[in-house]
Amino acid sequence: MNQDYFSLLTEQGQARIINAQALGKTVKLTTLKVGDGGEDGGKVTDPKENDTSLVREKWEGPINSIFQHPENHNWLVAETVISEEDGNFYITEFGLYDEDDNLIIVGKYPKTYKPTLAQGSGSSLYVRVILELSNTSTVELKIDPAIVLASRQYVDDKWKTHLEADHPHPQYVKQAVYDKEKLYTGKPGEIGSIRHGLVQGVIVQTSVHSPTSGPYSNGDFPTTDLETDVNVTCHFVTPFNINKPIDSMFWFHAKGYSFGGGKEIDAMFVGYCYGSANKLINVNKKGNFSPNIYTDRHGNVILALTFNNIIYTTITIDSMRVGNAIELNKGDITCILSLETTITYEPTAP
Repeated sequence: MNQDYFSLLTEQGQARIINAQALGKTVKLTTLKVGDGGEDGGKVTDPKENDTSLVREKWEGPINSIFQHPENHNWLVAETVISEEDGNFYITEFGLYDEDDNLIIVGKYPKTYKPTLAQGSGSSLYVRVILELSNTSTVELKIDPAIVLASRQYVDDKWKTHLEADHPHPQYVKQAVYDKEKLYTGKPGEIGSIRHGLVQGVIVQTSVHSPTSGPYSNGDFPTTDLETDVNVTCHFVTPFNINKPIDSMFWFHAKGYSFGGGKEIDAMFVGYCYGSANKLINVNKKGNFSPNIYTDRHGNVILALTFNNIIYTTITIDSMRVGNAIELNKGDITCILSLETTITYEPTAP
């Protein structure tokens, strides 16, 4: 620190800090005052420990913050801001006062003119002073948050801390939690909860209609040229397999609209992949578009819907957590379009 400009504890400040330490209390600093040394043009001052006030006070305001200096924990940094509206005076001295208006710290300040907004060059003046104490925990900041004016650095530091916090808004749901839970009716993982949109997309057509209108699908459905849009079966390959030692009940609900068929899609599929016994049991299905549940020669459990006209068919599939069912996520079901009512799923190599 430049020794031309300094701060020191006043005698009454020392006494109050010693008393606070003895009683296990703190000295609460509330106010920072600045002065011009007694002359309108600003006069250099010579602060002393026996000072009880500034030579001539020109402004006072609340202290915004007091914190330990990051490079020296025996240094306390006090900050405040003099607003644009206040000014038309010089600053050569400053003082920090406690809640009883006792001058605790007095200091010498570089001669600075503070203009006002009305003078045409008004700007806020950020005042930052550093003081050294052997026990910084004895000093406490006491402010009224309704009247302090934050410095830019103070705001930047607070904003940086806020952005780096793992969970800065505990009153709100985390984005990652919201992004998951919005997909459910009920709580994820709980029995009876429904996971929406495991499969979601549209099949526009599966044949060439004109030179500019070929097969097209979107979402979770592949674009497939079957050379016809008639009697197309959508096969939904689930992650269940009767040849693998994993047991899982399942419940699926397919919903949507088949424009070519002119019907709402509403079909249910339930059953139990009893992998430990290599069986598919207690199967039931109902609804329109010929719902079916079958296993292929590899043991894959597959759901199917057959459309007499596939043009502009939009489908979404929900899954309920039932019994000992495993929890499913988007991407766990593979969609295949075919003219066959059953298929054998041959996964492609990665």
